[in-house]
Amino acid sequence: MKKNCENITFRRITRHNYRQIINLKVKPYQKYLIASNAVSMADAYFYKEAWMRAVYSAETPVGFVMLADNSLKFKFIKHFKPRLYIWRFMIADNYQNQGFGRKAMELIIQHVKSKFGADELITYTLPQNKDALEFYRNLGFKPTGRKLAIGDLELQLKLK
Repeated sequence: MKKNCENITFRRITRHNYRQIINLKVKPYQKYLIASNAVSMADAYFYKEAWMRAVYSAETPVGFVMLADNSLKFKFIKHFKPRLYIWRFMIADNYQNQGFGRKAMELIIQHVKSKFGADELITYTLPQNKDALEFYRNLGFKPTGRKLAIGDLELQLKLK
């Protein structure tokens, strides 16, 4: 049965909800394709360019998103062009394939457009993560042909 994914919101992760977010898990075969939410939260603590939020459907946590805004890291450089990318994104096992991920990503894209006025949004995924590749391609992301040193493929969504 499909659940209602129209009421997706992003919430700060606080001392009141962080354990719920840490406990969100992907499908067993996906756990080697994405960092855990605990690792992602630790990364966000140490990297000032990170923007992380819990993904909620009404009052239920269903996922996690972390963007990176490198203008926060390099804001002292004149004429620096901000580059925004989806650093981490996950929808919990029980909520996958029900529209929650797509709705959340549409809101992320809208947020990036309205807050940053960015020309593009970048994400990365491992080539063997077929679910993620299909998900991003269905949203209009296209491979750029570039790879990170760790093997992740770069995907780009033109926003303008």
